Amino acid sequence: MSEAVTSSLEVNILRLYDRVILGFSDDSSVDSQDIFKKYDKAANNTKCKSILFAKAELEEATEVFKEYNVNSPPMFLFFKDGDKMDELLSNDSEQLQKKILKLMK
Repeated sequence: MSEAVTSSLEVNILRLYDRVILGFSDDSSVDSQDIFKKYDKAANNTKCKSILFAKAELEEATEVFKEYNVNSPPMFLFFKDGDKMDELLSNDSEQLQKKILKLMK
């Protein structure tokens, strides 16, 4: 399961971890629901234990959405050693998997 994020302070704390994926979701959207099922599955995969998976939901984390200029979820940001290294602006599960594998290296 992914960690729920509702504030910018929480995001800044999460970025202290070596590898973090921050997913932005609109739980009322079918696209978000579909991709986040796969996201949560990856978060529970023991092969991905080196990555912290976090989720910001539109209704609960408007501050975080504004800070990262997210207008159209689903969207994913990939951080390594506190720096943003990649992003995904779609619900393409194959691309998400590729980016997770890249972050694990």
